[in-house]
Amino acid sequence: MFTIRYRTEDGSVTVQELSDWEEAIACWERLLADRKVRIVPDARTGLDIGMPARHRFDSVPGSWFLMVA
Repeated sequence: MFTIRYRTEDGSVTVQELSDWEEAIACWERLLADRKVRIVPDARTGLDIGMPARHRFDSVPGSWFLMVA
């Protein structure tokens, strides 16, 4: 199971639960292609929000954190 979370312009958080890696990548690519999200720096880790969680130290495995541009 993979989770994609992103913050909308009004500040609310949208969470999408996806069953497999390919579905998660396709969803992420659609959001980026539609210019609905951008990857922003994560001040706590110095890594980009949007990186797969296995490269982060403080997030749930299989999650991406994205913010609307």
